[in-house]
Amino acid sequence: MKIVRYSNTENKEQFISLFSKAPRELRCVEYHTGLLPDELWVLFFQYPYPKPIDFWIVTNDNGEVVGRIGASISAGYKNTCFVGFFEASSINVSRLLFKEVDTFAKENNVKDLVGPMNINTWFQYRLSVVDISNDDENFSWEPVNPPIYNDFFKDAGYKVDQTYTTCGIEGLTYKLDRYEKAYEKATSFGYKIRHLDFENDLENEIKRIYEISMEGFKDNLYFEPIPLELFQKLYVPAVQSYNFKYSTICESSDGEPVAFFFVFDQGDYMVLKSVATKIAHRQKGISNAMSLISLKEAQKSGLKNTITALVKDSAVSETFAEGGNYLWTHKYNLYKKVI
Repeated sequence: MKIVRYSNTENKEQFISLFSKAPRELRCVEYHTGLLPDELWVLFFQYPYPKPIDFWIVTNDNGEVVGRIGASISAGYKNTCFVGFFEASSINVSRLLFKEVDTFAKENNVKDLVGPMNINTWFQYRLSVVDISNDDENFSWEPVNPPIYNDFFKDAGYKVDQTYTTCGIEGLTYKLDRYEKAYEKATSFGYKIRHLDFENDLENEIKRIYEISMEGFKDNLYFEPIPLELFQKLYVPAVQSYNFKYSTICESSDGEPVAFFFVFDQGDYMVLKSVATKIAHRQKGISNAMSLISLKEAQKSGLKNTITALVKDSAVSETFAEGGNYLWTHKYNLYKKVI
């Protein structure tokens, strides 16, 4: 086997080609859900990241890619390296890749390694522990990966740092009373809630969401801000891929955008995906009030059940799953290693 480092190779075009093919070639087909098209991986090599970043591939004797990984020094977290883009055909390939990342971290005087995370939390991160062969539900918006990748991280000395859960919940109205009371509370403060209008006002709606996100998510673990241009590249395709007619935005009495809730449909589920509220406007019942508006739209559309998506265990937003009858759960891990 041969390991190649992107920053050292002369044939960068060939490297990117092999790197981009790796997920689709190394995974069996049931773990292809949610994979980026091969041609989009090249964008990560053009990403204007301000800190050191590098990538590696492993090829076999026939020149075929059998593994890949990437590592980047955090722009916001001191002594932290994010490790992502991980794919490996075997434990031996995995060990080669993680050894290179350890060397990269030491070169940059970094001790904390966190992963999997593709550069930061705006891109794919976390590993699913779900064995899809025993699970009928898997979605493109959640981590989908061979569960053995968790073993590869543990073999390299990584320990579980954070855990996350997605829940399928029976029904839509299991918290209706709380939503109605929250709506009364929020509107009594003068807040106005409306559906996001991506169809007629996409550019301005994305800017409003960006403004809310940069403040509303800044106290989330491993959050790092990104420029508006990159944010637009992330969210415009998402808007075109999902039905966001259930999503809402909240504005203060003077018209300031203060919160949003991304909600979309998945089969007969209403998916509660991402919610953010500016700090000064928290504890006013806004997120639950927005849920009421989404719920009413979901009922009109004939949706039957609810998904609370990708929630950090013990996080505030986990309350959206409280009181429900769980149909299924998916668990995900984020790992950390200190060198």
